[in-house]
Amino acid sequence: LALYSPRRDLNVVVSLPYVSKELTLEDGRRRGAEGLGDLSLFALYRFFRQDRPLGTVEATLLGGLKLPTGASARSDAQGLLPPALQPGTGSVDGVVALTLGSISRRWGLYLGTLGKLNTEAGGFKAGDTVSYNLAVQYQLFPDWPTPELSQLNLSLELVGTTATRDTVLGSTTLESGGSEFFLAP
Repeated sequence: LALYSPRRDLNVVVSLPYVSKELTLEDGRRRGAEGLGDLSLFALYRFFRQDRPLGTVEATLLGGLKLPTGASARSDAQGLLPPALQPGTGSVDGVVALTLGSISRRWGLYLGTLGKLNTEAGGFKAGDTVSYNLAVQYQLFPDWPTPELSQLNLSLELVGTTATRDTVLGSTTLESGGSEFFLAP
């Protein structure tokens, strides 16, 4: 992971992960692969910031691409590994996100949404996704344990993701897609 900030409101991120995936089948056989994954390039731009007494309001836009640098056609003794076990996807995928945040002396409110558009590679296309979250935060102890340097916060976050169905060789996979939500303290 490399992060570069050419200016106060702009960050550029490059990520090239090393991936290790393994699946143990019911009969005890193991399938998997490891190696370099797909390269991701992101830019994060804070396009609005308003400071006010005891608080700040800001908005940020993120855009990015995932490029197919990881292997996506690895095989083992049983044959070609399924897409979920490949180190790379073979597809070029795009991401766009918007976040809004408001922080006051003791309260914080954050809203965010992220969309991911996936392309097809090797006959497989993962479903497109939209993720969203809402977080509320309260500073329980503003100067604890070290005054002026730290704080203890209490937060509650609602996170959700909605995905369209995957397709394999042009056919929709019925066991994919859908929505899920989490409430995290």
